[in-house]
Amino acid sequence: MKTAADIAAARILALGLAGPAVGGPSDVARHLVCLQGQALPGALTSVALRTTDRDPAAVVAALAGGELVRAWTQRGTIHLLPAADLGWILDLTGERMLRSSAKRRAELGIDNEMFDRATDIVTDLIRAGGPAARTDLVAALQPLGIGDIPGREYHLISMLSMRQVIVQGPPADSARAELLFVLNADWIGPNRTIARTDAVAEWMTRYAVGHGPVTVADAARWTGLPLSDARAGLAAGQGSGALATADIEGATYFHAADLPDRLADHRAETDEMQLLPGFDELILGYKDRTPTLAAADEQLVVPGGNGIFKATVVHRGRAVGTWVRSPRGTGPRALITPFPGRRINQRTAERATRRHPAFV
Repeated sequence: MKTAADIAAARILALGLAGPAVGGPSDVARHLVCLQGQALPGALTSVALRTTDRDPAAVVAALAGGELVRAWTQRGTIHLLPAADLGWILDLTGERMLRSSAKRRAELGIDNEMFDRATDIVTDLIRAGGPAARTDLVAALQPLGIGDIPGREYHLISMLSMRQVIVQGPPADSARAELLFVLNADWIGPNRTIARTDAVAEWMTRYAVGHGPVTVADAARWTGLPLSDARAGLAAGQGSGALATADIEGATYFHAADLPDRLADHRAETDEMQLLPGFDELILGYKDRTPTLAAADEQLVVPGGNGIFKATVVHRGRAVGTWVRSPRGTGPRALITPFPGRRINQRTAERATRRHPAFV
């Protein structure tokens, strides 16, 4: 691997978007450790795209069965991940995230007393009535004035998640539009015990295996941990033999030790057109996404920098446009908007919709 094009192709392969399917939904989640979960339908599609059967119903079943959960795990952002990994990851990140938002919570009037009362209210609610929708939590928390100040609802519920009181698990219904809140202690059980140094090494190594090639800066940004942790964890992965490095265009990248050999076997597949949902890890999993998405095109994917990522068309390793599913019953199933100066073959895009989870 020597160029930015090699980085883009290798990431597509490492992320399970080309080459052999990763396996089932739980295998995908374990391979990637955490997947962006802001837009739930897109997150389900991101997992299903990497599975053997490409069946979003299997992802829903994994959530219903307690194999996967959705929680605020890093950078104050919600992710899908294996239930077994939630506890030790939040042990690394939870208090760090809370410290970073302490000033905002103080402005919203959320203090330790309110948090303790909220914990008791939510615990009693779920123990008595089972999994609860967000609206149920908000109604139960009204005595705390949760709706009095904009932002209080979000910060208090996310705080309950970061402190490992509640987590989103089972789907509310077959529409796949909402996950219900359950109690960590009842749904997941005791945390896995792991020393901090070992936890950092495991997280950074798994991140590099599932997302590589990555830099230290990519790892720090993705996990929300300090650069020193990212550097130490990646070095530990290299020392164990799980990771190797490549110097590409003046930067050092970490990746799975066998990635160059796999890339040689599957390079042609990484050139195939991909229709990715918004928030997919190929776009959001890195501090530097320019190997895949040109800086000049980023505003077309995140208009106005509003944090809402559009679904992208990726071809030959590069993001070349955006797409939406057509609401019409006839004609093209995917409506494509190429980036300026780009051309996207509609027939190729239509072929990409075959066996695509978003079109099931």
